[in-house]
Amino acid sequence: MATVINRGNGHWELRVYIGQDKDGNKIRKSKRIVAKSKRAAMKELDKFRLQLQAKELQAEEVAAPVHKDMAITFDNFVGIWDKRHNIHLAMTTREHNRTLLRNRILPFFHDKPIENINVEDIRAFIYELHQSEIHHNSRQKQRFLSETMIHKNFALLKHILSKAVEWGYIKENPCDRLEHREIPKPNYHHYPIIQEEQLKKLLKAIDDLPDNYSELKHRAIFYLTLMTGMRKGEVSALRWSDIDWDEKKICIQRSVKYVSSRCTEVSNPKMDKSIRTVYISDFLSQLLEQLKRKQIKYLESKGYINEDNYVFLAVRLRNDHLVPVSPSYLNTWLTKMCKKIGIPHIGVHSLRHMAATYALNEGASLTTVQSMLGHTNIRTTSIYLHPLDSKKKEAAQIMGKHFDEMRKG
Repeated sequence: MATVINRGNGHWELRVYIGQDKDGNKIRKSKRIVAKSKRAAMKELDKFRLQLQAKELQAEEVAAPVHKDMAITFDNFVGIWDKRHNIHLAMTTREHNRTLLRNRILPFFHDKPIENINVEDIRAFIYELHQSEIHHNSRQKQRFLSETMIHKNFALLKHILSKAVEWGYIKENPCDRLEHREIPKPNYHHYPIIQEEQLKKLLKAIDDLPDNYSELKHRAIFYLTLMTGMRKGEVSALRWSDIDWDEKKICIQRSVKYVSSRCTEVSNPKMDKSIRTVYISDFLSQLLEQLKRKQIKYLESKGYINEDNYVFLAVRLRNDHLVPVSPSYLNTWLTKMCKKIGIPHIGVHSLRHMAATYALNEGASLTTVQSMLGHTNIRTTSIYLHPLDSKKKEAAQIMGKHFDEMRKG
């Protein structure tokens, strides 16, 4: 448990509870800091908690070093893994790992000695995942975990046990003894795209929207994602200083990651290749300039200060501080637009797929599209490419003409 207390005049007290003493009283560590806002203080609280956890782990290892032959249960090892490895990952990743552990993995393995876990236990766990029902009641159709979620649970379990091998707790990873056909495989679904005639209808509807600040923000996010293929978290984290107006280019160097309804994290993008430069058209440059002018007027009317210089600001303040829109901000609006004009539903991530598809079909090379999307592996880029009906018709005409000439010849 951890909390922040406002002591006034920019002074804050950080409190972290690290357990109980022998009498059952809570052990508390405190620290006084100076911060401009509660949001800034919360960041310092997270750092303080990490420092205390690192010291606690170091003290545990010095006071009671664990030997290879020392019996330890799976849940005890997970506690060590969390403090020694998971705590150093990005906030979204470590919270996602903890959720997987809490929901499926720990209930199955929790008190089993880690050295006694064998390949049959792994098989039994995978079988249980396949039988796990989700969201099932009298009104809903019976549903089971997806292949992708089963794969994620297995991958995390395998990773934790590999750390147990690396740190000398067990001799081998039982997951490695599965046959290839037994290993769960993800079944990532392709995001749908819309064809050219449907896209024309959507573009016209969006261009016909009024030029108020709210709708201009929607339009700018839509076109920015469609024309550059930026990830939705990268769009959320965009700052005005990232835009080079003279060269008409944008430097992508950070991303907003959703943790919970009360917490988001702004950090580096997911891969080194994700830090990149994308170029924008004259139209998109003018649209962003128009949004900037509207934003300045909006901030003046509200008496707000955009301290972090974000391009796309949320409507509501968080802890009396302006924050960027959430990565999923555009989804609800886009769903309504598609329904309004009678075209198939698409989400924001579909726009990224469409950016890749339309760029390639208009002559861009695959390596150019790979660089635009920030992919490390070109095979990942190929997943983003979809067939366009107009190009398939064009190909049929070309092939028909070619074989007609061959027959006549």
